[in-house]
Amino acid sequence: MNAPAPAARSDAAASTVKGGWAVQVGAFSTAEKANKLAAELKSAGFRAYVSPVSKSGKTLQRVRVGPEADRSRAEGIAAKLKARGLPATVVASD
Repeated sequence: MNAPAPAARSDAAASTVKGGWAVQVGAFSTAEKANKLAAELKSAGFRAYVSPVSKSGKTLQRVRVGPEADRSRAEGIAAKLKARGLPATVVASD
């Protein structure tokens, strides 16, 4: 029997959680592209959110799923995302 997909939650809730592990699915130069992917993942039942980061004077919009307290849970989510054909990397949640 398959486990249910993680429940969706708002970007605001995701941004208040610190620590643990997340799965990064992409990084975009525009918020529009990041928000589109995050919305698609949410509609599929994943707890996706956009996490901006500034590097070298540019801001990237990272799309992440999680966070999870246990790395093994994050790795399980990464495997599900990879099975959908998405790039998925487990990263420390910040």
